[in-house]
Amino acid sequence: MIRNIGILVFGAEITAAPTYSQDLSRYREFQLGTNLPAVAKQIRVKPSDAKAIHERPAMIQELEWRAPLLVITKLSALLETFDSEPAAISSFYLHVWARQQGRWRLVAGSSTRIEQTKP
Repeated sequence: MIRNIGILVFGAEITAAPTYSQDLSRYREFQLGTNLPAVAKQIRVKPSDAKAIHERPAMIQELEWRAPLLVITKLSALLETFDSEPAAISSFYLHVWARQQGRWRLVAGSSTRIEQTKP
């Protein structure tokens, strides 16, 4: 009895896989099957920088590149009065932006509160 329930639950998990379709001919902003000069132009490198990985039965070439990143850091201070006492709150921000599909997107961010030391 317990064995049959286990098989039924396992079978339900397998059939519950998503049924949406994916465009497997694309990877990020690249169309699979595009020729080397077109890809090199898209990522702004020289086609001669490509390394041959395989030559038979088909030519496979590799281009190394890094996506352009923008790192923004900021130190901010907020001065306020709380219960008639001056208060200062300082924070350090770090944001990392990457250019993806022709647009800048925030890919990582953090902020850290900096504690004030009392004299």
